[in-house]
Amino acid sequence: MVLNTIPSSEGGDFKPHPKGPVLARCVHVIDLGERVSEWQGLTSLKPGIQFIFYTGVKKENGEPFLLTSREFTNSMGDKANLRRFLEQWRGAAYTAEQVKKPIDLARLVGQPCQLTIDHGTSKKGRLYATIAAISPVLPQVLEQVPAIPQPVPAIPQYVLDRVAQYAVEAAEYRERIGMNDTTNQAGDGTTDGDDDLPF
Repeated sequence: MVLNTIPSSEGGDFKPHPKGPVLARCVHVIDLGERVSEWQGLTSLKPGIQFIFYTGVKKENGEPFLLTSREFTNSMGDKANLRRFLEQWRGAAYTAEQVKKPIDLARLVGQPCQLTIDHGTSKKGRLYATIAAISPVLPQVLEQVPAIPQPVPAIPQYVLDRVAQYAVEAAEYRERIGMNDTTNQAGDGTTDGDDDLPF
């Protein structure tokens, strides 16, 4: 499964993040809010989640690269892409009991991982970086994972714009179908804290 970042809006000579394995930390977990989703002819609202990673690698202008995961529906069902992604990251499958409880996704901020970066080409011919795989960090290289710098790198503007866009689309959809209120069903973010793994 390839997790695509958003192609850069910089000029055609922009060089994406280098290919290959790289140690990283999660720097942001983004609540995308409700997104209008269409599947098999049915339209509904789905809560979205996205992750942003810091690798310590810098662009030619000195700014850090931030690698953005694909957008996930906030679901931990058996076939859910979010569940698969988190299982690859933690290096262990969730048990049926574990996924019955809410997982505090905010705990992933600062967590280390190893990413495998590949390159793709957009329809406009622009080269961009993709996260081809994610895995846990081996203990012997844990100290080599870059620390999140201070101040923390800002959430990219295109992500904020996307969140605002989704909010508008969701509001229009609710008005169109006569839905006057929404309730967040993602859980209260509590955990039992009895697992050695952070998530």
